[in-house]
Amino acid sequence: MDNLPASFELYDQLGHLFYAFIFIGTYLVAQKKRIGWVLRFAGEASWCVIGVQMGMSSIWLWGVVFLFNDAFGYYKWRDPENFKT
Repeated sequence: MDNLPASFELYDQLGHLFYAFIFIGTYLVAQKKRIGWVLRFAGEASWCVIGVQMGMSSIWLWGVVFLFNDAFGYYKWRDPENFKT
């Protein structure tokens, strides 16, 4: 990694942080806590920005796909029928 630009290392560190948002968000969604969706959306949206900054369509394109998937998941999750036990 010595010959990579400094921005690459920054994106790498930010990537770890944003994956942690997604991970923690998923855990909180499983516990039926709405803040989990906020963390998931923030993590995915941030990955889209990193993908654009790095010029890597595989990162931003799949980030957008996962954002739509999260939006659909949230739409279904907020249905009161899902909270009946």
